[in-house]
Amino acid sequence: MALKSFGTTNVAWEERVNFERFRTDRLSRIKGLLKESELGALLTFDMNNIRYQTATIIGTWVQDKLARFVLLPQDDEPVSWHFGSAARHHQLYCPWLGERSRAGISTLRCATPPEAGLSEDVAKKVRTDLEQRGIQNEPIGVEVVEMEEKAVVTKDGVEVITRFPAEEFIVAGLRYFTASGPLPTEREAQSHLNPPSSGIPAGIAGAHP
Repeated sequence: MALKSFGTTNVAWEERVNFERFRTDRLSRIKGLLKESELGALLTFDMNNIRYQTATIIGTWVQDKLARFVLLPQDDEPVSWHFGSAARHHQLYCPWLGERSRAGISTLRCATPPEAGLSEDVAKKVRTDLEQRGIQNEPIGVEVVEMEEKAVVTKDGVEVITRFPAEEFIVAGLRYFTASGPLPTEREAQSHLNPPSSGIPAGIAGAHP
């Protein structure tokens, strides 16, 4: 006797694929890992991680653009920023996200000139939400950062200058400080030489669908 299969097409008269559970279980898992960490929030740019948290996707053409970004604060729901048309689409057709889907993009892997002000716009948007929750000075976990336009070459070496709003943030297990925080030595100022002090909990940075 063959195993029964209801198929993947949902109907009103029996439960088949429980997509709501699919969405909530993923988000619950990432919230649990965040709760166990020292981070005040998680900021993600990778589309796979964004899909994992928000159950939204706008096509594979944006797979490696790092254009969208999502902020997941401790004990709260994810806030996402997308191209305006995509943000509106999610407001209309993704009720689990609703008004937490907002218009905004990053620098598209530094494809836009600094004078466009997109980096500052991202920082402002993120900081506003952090301040509303009183966690603007907490560490932020980031799974990928466009470090190219945040590394300033000086006569003494390379100084990491980030436009992220927190006093410090963690990237792939390495701790970095903002311009207002300490960078005491040239060695520590070089991002690729920063020693790891604590990491993003296992499963957060690589939590792909």
